[in-house]
Amino acid sequence: LEGRGVFVCISPWNFPLAIFLGQVTAALAAGNAVIAKPAEQTSLVAARAAELILEAGVPGSAFQLVPGPGRVIGNQLINDPRIAGVAFTGSTETAQLINQALAKRPGVPLPLIAETGGQNAMIVDSTALPEQVVQDAVISGFQSAGQRCSALRVLFVQEDIADKLCHMLVGAMKELRVGDPKFLDIDVGPVIDEKSCKTLEKHAARMKKEAKLLHACDVLPECKDGTFFAPHCFEIPSIDVLEREVFGPVVHVVRFKARDLGKVLDQINASGYGLTLGIHSRIDSTVREISHKLRVGNCYVNRNQIGAVVGVQPFGGQGKSGTGPKAGGPHYVERFAKPVATASSAQNADIHDDRSPIIVKDVLSKAQYADMLSAQEEWQFFDGNERVRILEKLASKLSDSSKDELVSGADHIADFAALSENGFVAPKRMPGPTGETNDLYCLGRGVYLVQADKDADPAHVIRHLGAALAAGNAVILAGDQKWFVDLPGLAFAAGMPKKLLTAVSANTGLGAMYDGDIAGVSCVASLDRVTSFKQLLAKRDGAILSLISDSGAEDDGALPDQAFMHRFATEKTITINTTAAGGNASLMSMDEG
Repeated sequence: LEGRGVFVCISPWNFPLAIFLGQVTAALAAGNAVIAKPAEQTSLVAARAAELILEAGVPGSAFQLVPGPGRVIGNQLINDPRIAGVAFTGSTETAQLINQALAKRPGVPLPLIAETGGQNAMIVDSTALPEQVVQDAVISGFQSAGQRCSALRVLFVQEDIADKLCHMLVGAMKELRVGDPKFLDIDVGPVIDEKSCKTLEKHAARMKKEAKLLHACDVLPECKDGTFFAPHCFEIPSIDVLEREVFGPVVHVVRFKARDLGKVLDQINASGYGLTLGIHSRIDSTVREISHKLRVGNCYVNRNQIGAVVGVQPFGGQGKSGTGPKAGGPHYVERFAKPVATASSAQNADIHDDRSPIIVKDVLSKAQYADMLSAQEEWQFFDGNERVRILEKLASKLSDSSKDELVSGADHIADFAALSENGFVAPKRMPGPTGETNDLYCLGRGVYLVQADKDADPAHVIRHLGAALAAGNAVILAGDQKWFVDLPGLAFAAGMPKKLLTAVSANTGLGAMYDGDIAGVSCVASLDRVTSFKQLLAKRDGAILSLISDSGAEDDGALPDQAFMHRFATEKTITINTTAAGGNASLMSMDEG
């Protein structure tokens, strides 16, 4: 891998040093030149960091700081044809605008590494320790005035303990002091600016009419003229009441019946956001059910849900909360890089030229997508060794086929079966303190669309299919090649869930791109078609979908197998406070020597 060229890094105001440096150093480490655009509210912090970067020896030709208003400078940078990629942390809406701007550019897709907002939930069942829940809810919801991407927004409490818990939560809020944070006895400081303060005041006014106010803290008299917004806690009937993320010290409580836990999980997933999640429960099976079913990036069990540590709890979300890979994780830097250019890739840059217009006629039904997603969830949590065995069996069936097209891709399936044993079928244990476990999972994104031109190389198509399946996805294989129809039956015969792989026409695949319930797209297609595909995907509402292209040019198709397979995956960090369940059992087996 090598650097892509000039990378634009756009960082937010809420972590003006940590996120700024995380983006910039990753881009530099991958071999890029960097133009850094910090948030206009925190330009001085970025300016000092830039001085230190240059003092450390990074040449000025490789790093430039461009402070100023985002609407002006950000737009100019994003639309400049000389940039090779963008790292962005900020609002979901701004990330979508950046994605749409990048999609207009011809050629291979540029990487957009986006970490955006979340409708972060904490789920509390009746076995939780109320005192611990209250402490963690107050820290997660109100520390830093609720201005963390990971901050708690919606507290789901099982109705059996809701009255007691809400009473204790209000009592804890009454102890909070809101004022100038330069004083040690202050718990909550101001929000970033007047605009944010007015947005929060508008939301509070709406909630006072439509919800139940449990408590609102007081602001010290000497701070009445600043941008202080007191912590608020409201009780609402459902997460659906919240139209968008409320970025400040506001926690919304939702009661639920024990039998309705599944409905709660469905509501959270339906929001489309998936950044952080808190779980408070003493029942291991409940923790597993919640952490496996919810599509979030960082899951915290029996502790607060803020303060991710680099290298311990890699941070980043799914769906509308981010594109991945996770910041502070082992796969972050490689996304800033590209395959090393070769003579063959340059010569093949114009193959599969198909300039026919995109006309959507055929679509898959909601029920078909639901069946595929159910199959994907089943496949995702197959026993690891069994998943590898099934992939190897599929490779064997392709190798034994009478069709040359299928035989040509058998080795790719076998290679991805071997690679899936490393980090995909079992989590990676991250370093961390005693009394806590931190596991990094590489998981499938959901239903992946693999779209191929009529004359696409069969081996390339099967490579995409194999990577998607090995990473834990369900797959829609779209194209007009006759041999495609054989693959679902072979996959089922090898032991995969029946609905995991579906073969459809090329036009039905375009329908899936238009408005299907898909989690990403990979294509073996001409550069012209790739440009059309990325523009079509950029028009969709909701999550920014990844487009993995294989056009014969220097794009994802030239990546090494390990990096290529990771492009089909999302990451989840699960952090468990083991002391909450009586201590760290692993210490019992340690030798004194």
